[in-house]
Amino acid sequence: MTLFHNVNASRFRCQLMFGIRVLVAAFCLSSVSVALAATDMGARQDEAAYLARSGDYDAALAILAELRGEYPDAIGPLHDEIVILVWAGYSERALAATDGLVMDDTPAWVAVAAGKAARNLQRFDTAIAWYDAATRNDPGNLDARLGLAMALADAGRAADARAALKLTPPSVQETTPVLLTSAYLFQREGMYIPAINEYDRILALDPYQPEALQGKAYALQALMLPAEALKMAQSHPGLMTDADMARLEGDALALELRRAIQKPNQVYPYTAINLALAHIDDRLAQEPPGTPLAMQLRYDRVVGRTEALRTLEAIADYEAMLDEGIEPPAYVHYAAARSYLQRERPEEGLEALEIAEQTAPNDLEIQIEKFYAYVSLTEYDEAITLADNLVAQLEPTVQEENSRVVTPNETRTRARIIASMGRAYADQLEDAQLMLDQLLAEAPNNPSARYSLGNIYRYRGWQDRSLPEYNQVLTMDPKLIPARTGYAQAEIARQEYPEAVSELRTIQPLHPGSRAVMDLNEDWLLYRSWQLLVDATWGDSSGETFGSNQHEINGWLFTKPYKDNFRFYLRSFDNYAEFIDGSVARRKAAVGSEYRKGVWTARGEVNWNRTESDDVGFAGRVDYRISDEWTAGGTLEINSYLTQLRAYRADIKSNLLEGDIRYDRDERYSAGASIGVQDYDDGNIQFALVGDSRMRFVNRFKYKLDGLANFGITTNSDGGDTVYYSPKQQSELSAGVQNIWQQYRRYDAGLTHRLTGLVGVNNQKDFGSNFIWTVAYEFEWNINESVDLVGGVSEGERYYDGGAEEQTFFNVRLNARF
Repeated sequence: MTLFHNVNASRFRCQLMFGIRVLVAAFCLSSVSVALAATDMGARQDEAAYLARSGDYDAALAILAELRGEYPDAIGPLHDEIVILVWAGYSERALAATDGLVMDDTPAWVAVAAGKAARNLQRFDTAIAWYDAATRNDPGNLDARLGLAMALADAGRAADARAALKLTPPSVQETTPVLLTSAYLFQREGMYIPAINEYDRILALDPYQPEALQGKAYALQALMLPAEALKMAQSHPGLMTDADMARLEGDALALELRRAIQKPNQVYPYTAINLALAHIDDRLAQEPPGTPLAMQLRYDRVVGRTEALRTLEAIADYEAMLDEGIEPPAYVHYAAARSYLQRERPEEGLEALEIAEQTAPNDLEIQIEKFYAYVSLTEYDEAITLADNLVAQLEPTVQEENSRVVTPNETRTRARIIASMGRAYADQLEDAQLMLDQLLAEAPNNPSARYSLGNIYRYRGWQDRSLPEYNQVLTMDPKLIPARTGYAQAEIARQEYPEAVSELRTIQPLHPGSRAVMDLNEDWLLYRSWQLLVDATWGDSSGETFGSNQHEINGWLFTKPYKDNFRFYLRSFDNYAEFIDGSVARRKAAVGSEYRKGVWTARGEVNWNRTESDDVGFAGRVDYRISDEWTAGGTLEINSYLTQLRAYRADIKSNLLEGDIRYDRDERYSAGASIGVQDYDDGNIQFALVGDSRMRFVNRFKYKLDGLANFGITTNSDGGDTVYYSPKQQSELSAGVQNIWQQYRRYDAGLTHRLTGLVGVNNQKDFGSNFIWTVAYEFEWNINESVDLVGGVSEGERYYDGGAEEQTFFNVRLNARF
């Protein structure tokens, strides 16, 4: 910050040195006579001094140049020329004119001017040398001592500067020049409060001292108090230039906005931001377009509107500037990119970030936002490469300034966390977990790494395992939003709804613009929604064991949750098949309820024949989550939905009791088995044992390959003696692969294809063994966060009682929440 009191003080004293000669010149001119004792050179020097004192520097310098040409051995005109060059602002010429001078032989008033010229040119060592010479030549010269102190401060030698200032005589240490210099030294050290104290001491003596007022205003601005500085400047017209006044206004409005962003209201977080934006709008309406202040306010408005989630307005402001050919600074491109990403427009966000990167290539926040833009575009290779490059570029440790203490580089740690999460977003969860485990082995109390590990556990299906990670973070920082939202999302998955909604209600009003909070709110709204499930299968078979043409349609309509844990539903069930001797259809309706709390999920319903209101039945199921990996459950059906249509046509009913267990190790391996007994009221009892397993062999983001294995064993007590298919004993074993290809994903929308091939063997007692196969294609279309649609077709061959049946089936599943 340039302080003008040092210029004026020096000039004032140098002008006094010329004062007598100016008065002599004035007297001579007014009396129209020249003192007979004055020489021609002296008279012309006096004339030059008079002109310089009047502000006509060029004319004065022209006279002195003539004199130096006419009297090359005379040193006086050179001394005068150096001083007047400094007054005129020609510091480079003034310093060049000193080349032939010997410092210790130069008068103090000239050496002071030379020191000032060097200071103006930021040649501080030269300035120190001239001021030091001046103090030696004239120890009582106050200008020399003050100039030396300021030059030392300019050179970063704060202690030497303060020591030089203390050498001024005690009689002048409380005077304005010394106090101004002391304030300047404080400001050069960044000690603005002591500087203001010095200015206040001056203003107590002279409330209108311009340099003290000006210096205090600049110090207030440096203390991030531009509004106070502006108020002072407005109270003293002319104190600051128009450009400085405009800069202060811009700083005051920007600071109001920044404070509103950094310290949001605890109840209404955007009120203060919007008030600051309103003040910016008001000032913009008064400011002519294109001025520096107008541009600064437009830049800040993009930032403020982004923070206030007024993203469409922020984008409109940004695009308007681009249309006008304005090139905003990097932070405006960055803010606009955040608005684009908030509006799920990642292509435009990435473009803005790439522009910002050109002017601020080392800005970490721009790089991190660019990482998330790549993630939003599902360009995971680019995202991971960017994060890995950041890690590689940063040193593992940093040494604190002016200290031997070496600490871990927190910026690099942050980049490592981002690199691990890039792999998680690309479905490389095991790699992501290993990276975070390694990081936490080095820094076990890093909260970001620990809540990120909690997120990885959730993604892998380990909800219980994630909670200790979040709780450990929250003991260190109870206000850390990602840890609180992760904890709440785990509680939703664990069906601990009161805990989840308590967290949401606490943090949502304070941080509604946080992506983590918005994701949590979306999860909660999905849980609180109505739900429609439809599962339809139809097709035909070359035989008619279960019907040559058949379909089954199941539909459930669930209400919103009631008291968190209950919800009710209506169900429709249609089953139809054609046989040689006719067709049969079973149509049922049901009403039921579901209970979900913690490790328990239970569902029960009463169902009946939809056309005749008889044929009443019951269906219920209970599931118990043993751990993150293990679950067990059971089903009981009275007048079971699984009764074969041939039996139903013969007025035969059945009851079903089934138990099952499942092991889901992680996203790469799972297995399950069930055992069931179906009791037909014609005396036949069917026993079934079924199992399946899945292992992932290839796990890329776009493509995955799973190995599948299935088995089934069925026995019937009256095998072969019923009107429906009831083999005495049948076993089936099959294995195959499933190819999974994700064609498209963008935020909550996506399209995935699955192609499955299974081959196996079927053995039926009394009928031997036969080769069986299935080929199936299925797509999964995630339309948005609320609607998923699955559809597919399968072709296969099965054997029943020794006869082969080729089967073609179609299926559709709809899951809609509203």
